[in-house]
Amino acid sequence: MTGVVLSTILVTGLVVSASPATADPASAAATCLANTRLNQFTATGSPYGNGTTLSWDVTRGCPEVTVITSDIPLPQPTTNTSLKAPSVTTEYNLYAKIGGLPARLLGTRTALAGKIIDYVYIAKARAWMGTPGDGPDADAAKVIAHKMAGAFTEQAKRIFLGKRIDIHIIPHDAKLTDLPPWRSKAGTTTCTDEDPEGEEGCVNDRPWDDVRGASSGAVAVGEENLVYIEGKSTYHHGHTLAHEFGHMPVNFNETLRNSVQTILNDRGPEASYVGQDVNTRQNADEYFAESTAGLFRYPISATSLTEEYNPTWLADHDVPLLKKLKTIYNVLACNSNGFCYL
Repeated sequence: MTGVVLSTILVTGLVVSASPATADPASAAATCLANTRLNQFTATGSPYGNGTTLSWDVTRGCPEVTVITSDIPLPQPTTNTSLKAPSVTTEYNLYAKIGGLPARLLGTRTALAGKIIDYVYIAKARAWMGTPGDGPDADAAKVIAHKMAGAFTEQAKRIFLGKRIDIHIIPHDAKLTDLPPWRSKAGTTTCTDEDPEGEEGCVNDRPWDDVRGASSGAVAVGEENLVYIEGKSTYHHGHTLAHEFGHMPVNFNETLRNSVQTILNDRGPEASYVGQDVNTRQNADEYFAESTAGLFRYPISATSLTEEYNPTWLADHDVPLLKKLKTIYNVLACNSNGFCYL
């Protein structure tokens, strides 16, 4: 995979003096290295909280062990934690190292990178300019994104190696196409952009200027769908962001998209889907994204279809997709009979 960013955590040990009954120091060191055992190495949290906390516990094969994090030698015990907030999604390696022998890889964990981006209108420039996320809208976005990103499996996190998952908040009085990442879509429509030949039966064609939620290399969500704004708010709180964030794994992983498309093809047009069936079943991307919103209990409306927006509905009606979602998110799902899917 290209774009992989690596950092290392080294567990190093001093070679102990060989006793008369012990072989040469090199053999003792090799035995010491082989006997060093990783008990646990975890990565919890997300960039939308306080960063990712790496935690590890190592049983040493030698009595003297130090820990080196981020290539800076810092004497530490073998049970420890380290907070990581990388600029791009980064893989962290945990090694055991003894004397001059090659390091032994014990495990790898991934820390996600992402930002919340707000916008202000600069009259002099006659343009909307991005700023660090701040205020009630950014706070609401952080809660939802932290919940979802914090549930990513290690497999899912690796999809984003070398990348950053940015969430852009569209001001309630601005268009999506006013924001720099989407200006090129001004004057076009969603179906023209996604299906220029008109061969795939694109559903819900509308001008990109009117779109209030989008996902490509980054996520965009209307301010009014994060906090209530009189006369502007439409979908139920959190739904738009949950749906658009749910697009991200398939946006960056064609193998995942193809496997979801196979599940969709097998279910067919007569099956029931999370939300508005005609929209959800139109392609693998919409199917996965809307079902993700269901997995995290963010309904499209406060009064309709809410029974479908929960993991129990998926466990009762769409086990193949639920199993695929479980490769991406660590979320417990139980069906109505009480059987739970891990």
